[in-house]
Amino acid sequence: MNTLTQEQQILIEQYLLQELTVEQQAIFDELVRSNAQFAEVVLLEDLMLTALQETALEESLESVTNGSEYSDFCELLLDIDDNFAMQQNIESMLASDHIAPQASGFSTHEAQSFRVVEEYAKALSATQRSDSATIEEIAVFLPPNGIRCKNFQLSFRIQPTDTPLKLRIENNRKQTILRLDIADNTTDFVVQLPQDRCPNGRYYWKLYDRESMIIREFFIWENQ
Repeated sequence: MNTLTQEQQILIEQYLLQELTVEQQAIFDELVRSNAQFAEVVLLEDLMLTALQETALEESLESVTNGSEYSDFCELLLDIDDNFAMQQNIESMLASDHIAPQASGFSTHEAQSFRVVEEYAKALSATQRSDSATIEEIAVFLPPNGIRCKNFQLSFRIQPTDTPLKLRIENNRKQTILRLDIADNTTDFVVQLPQDRCPNGRYYWKLYDRESMIIREFFIWENQ
């Protein structure tokens, strides 16, 4: 249940827009440290905004590269924030040392692919608690969280929505493996993962629109 005040909601909106004043930033930082619910909402909203931004960028790149406007393509590349990319790489390298129990029996190198993405783990924990202040309004019945993916297929069953959804599948280095558009009013669909891009490891899927997002993890360990 979301019990944040209107002022706290406004702070989060301004944070996402990067419009906090120095005074507001100090208040925001203190709330993140002292208010667990506030910190959870910030994390979830930040993850959803990142997913939307990444999707928009990918779609723009696809549109440009499929066309003939090379100059527009170059301008778009110049707009990519290198600092953001560096931050993503650093966060991946500093990921939690926890390794899934299912990773036992793998080599040290293979076990790296089972490491947890810390902020995703926190988002999972937050959205699975009944008292959590979540942005999870999309109902997913299948697959269950933590499933072992067999034959490189994920079978989904969701509550139909009146708006299209986006599905993004990532490895534990936050690299996008697959991105799909899910039509409105869809209930069941099967995702075929590319075998050449899915070695044994921990993976995450995100299903989202502009208002809500659900994130879950799954594992691949073939021939074990």
